[in-house]
Amino acid sequence: MSTEINLRLMFLVFVVFIATLYLLNIWLFKPLMHFMERRDGVINQDAQEITDSEKEVIYIQEEIEQIIKQAKLDAKQMTEEALSEAKNVYDSKIARYKAENQAKIDGFMQKLEEEKKLLKTQLVGDKIALQEAIYTKIKNI
Repeated sequence: MSTEINLRLMFLVFVVFIATLYLLNIWLFKPLMHFMERRDGVINQDAQEITDSEKEVIYIQEEIEQIIKQAKLDAKQMTEEALSEAKNVYDSKIARYKAENQAKIDGFMQKLEEEKKLLKTQLVGDKIALQEAIYTKIKNI
């Protein structure tokens, strides 16, 4: 067995190695690199979409908070308006009932005064008759 270096065989191995590298580059490495670049692009795009979605979520949350604050203010204002209106209605009813009652009291007082005058005139008219009846009773005693 000889351990000689065969230049033809070495050259053939070198050519086969270069051809294998060239074919691997065309069929494996370039498609693999292209696939990895597309995947990186998709990942970057997805990361950008996630960032945009997070910003949109924050914007929507702020908008919701503003709507809730405005709704609370509107509800408070409506409650105050309803309370004020109810108080005004209550006050007007109380004033009306007081006026009605005062009118009744005034009417009653006027009627009472008239009856008082009538009773006084009756007593004054009956005074003479009473005095005569008392005078006759005293005489009889």
